[in-house]
Amino acid sequence: MAFVLAFGLIAYFQRLFRRSRSSDPQLRLALPSNESAGSARANPDSDASRPDVRWYERLFAIVFGACMGGFLFVVLLSNYLSPPRRPVVPEVTLGYTHFFKAKFGSVYGTYFEYLAITYGVWVLWGGGVLIGACVAMLKIKINENSLTFTLFFLGGAAISLLLCYAIWRASPQP
Repeated sequence: MAFVLAFGLIAYFQRLFRRSRSSDPQLRLALPSNESAGSARANPDSDASRPDVRWYERLFAIVFGACMGGFLFVVLLSNYLSPPRRPVVPEVTLGYTHFFKAKFGSVYGTYFEYLAITYGVWVLWGGGVLIGACVAMLKIKINENSLTFTLFFLGGAAISLLLCYAIWRASPQP
């Protein structure tokens, strides 16, 4: 149900963006007046009339980077949690009350660790696939000559890694 709603919203915004691009007077005034401008004015999707990167393209790069950064955090956390670092029996006083299977064995950990290890991988991969589907539906083209997408992707990944680490350290631990 959520996927149908998401795709419906994307299709609606795609139509809205196409309509707004073709009727934007500032965009028409910003075009050069040479012969190629006439063809760009006739086709609003051409590279001459297109700004470097639109806001929703930046948003998709940041969110995709955040999904991949969160996935990397979950993988590193799964490798870090092991029976020598976490108890194999519940310790309520230390906050280790949730049982989960980590990479190197089953241990007890905090609620955040339980959610991250058990469901984090699926949520983050699902988000990445959903963002990829949105990019395909909106026909976003990545310009290989521009570092904009790479910088926004890496920025989203770095923010996600730092945020996940801060939440993990703030969760109840000894």
